[in-house]
Amino acid sequence: MIPFVTPGDYIYLLMADLASILICVALHRLLGAIARRQGVLQDWESFGSGKKFPMGLPIAVAVLIYLTANAFGFLPVERL
Repeated sequence: MIPFVTPGDYIYLLMADLASILICVALHRLLGAIARRQGVLQDWESFGSGKKFPMGLPIAVAVLIYLTANAFGFLPVERL
């Protein structure tokens, strides 16, 4: 995802990445608990893998947040 980020915006990407990781981990744990209680989605590998977490979704969400914020002008523009 680094080729899509300007060097001055790394901190904004890290903040978006942290927020998306926290939200996605919480949602994954919640859905896993609901799935175990209801007895559904037992064949999903990510729910039965213990403490491992699939990081693809939070990384993709962070890049989408960054690119959307940049496209709509929510990030500050550096003046040279």
